[in-house]
Amino acid sequence: MNLYALSLIINSILPPSTAMEHDRIGIQIDADTDSISGILTTMEITDEVVDECVENNLNTIITFHPLIFHKLSEIVPSERIGRLCSKLIKNNINVISVHTTFDAHPHGTSRILAELLNLNFVSTLVPDANIQHCGMGVIANAANPIDLKTLAQMLNSVCAANVQYCCGKSQFAQRIAIVGGSGSDFIDYAIVQDCDAFITADVSYHQFHSANGHIALFNVGHYEMEQFVGAAINNLLTLELDKANIKHTHSKVITNPVRSFPNDYTQLQQNILNNIII
Repeated sequence: MNLYALSLIINSILPPSTAMEHDRIGIQIDADTDSISGILTTMEITDEVVDECVENNLNTIITFHPLIFHKLSEIVPSERIGRLCSKLIKNNINVISVHTTFDAHPHGTSRILAELLNLNFVSTLVPDANIQHCGMGVIANAANPIDLKTLAQMLNSVCAANVQYCCGKSQFAQRIAIVGGSGSDFIDYAIVQDCDAFITADVSYHQFHSANGHIALFNVGHYEMEQFVGAAINNLLTLELDKANIKHTHSKVITNPVRSFPNDYTQLQQNILNNIII
């Protein structure tokens, strides 16, 4: 199988039309290889992920976060994206990005976290206009109302994360909205749909102020919410890749550049990557 045949398979499972406007999905680097020797799926690409790909004799990376998002004005070793592009091409490694097409998949980023929290899926938060069951975020129900501190503890345990939150209309949550990654722009969607809590990442101080007293808002951390996607993308493509007899695996590299003090969750996050079952 060549890179473009693989791209067609990915597009059939993760339709490009479901991506958010201006997202960068699809083939990002064509290393001009004759065929795909093996695939590594990952949340994002770092030097260590490229090394992992080389060490495992794989020549294609399917990444959740696009490596190339803005136009490149130069490719130099001192700049992260240029350095990685050069390293990938030198090692004959292809790159395909899926990003918000995986977010929008019925079993994508937000649904994964809902299931890890043992919440029952209710609906998509913002349904795709054209493809049924696809869209951004999820609404899920807890079997019983959860105390907000308990929900924070659950997120801390599942995501190995420091969790920030503010209170909503009550100290309990049962109807819960989730948008993996930078989803703070979707807070109003959760409020309009009568959710008790909204779980996302990259929440600002002023957004906490706006939500306070209206909806319980949980800020989990960007990497922490999305660390499961590399394994999940691998699982989603397993049937088709096995049919084509292509070796594939998910990255075991922690790509998170952020460290926490006094509680450093690095080892727990490594355990997640090593033992994840989606």
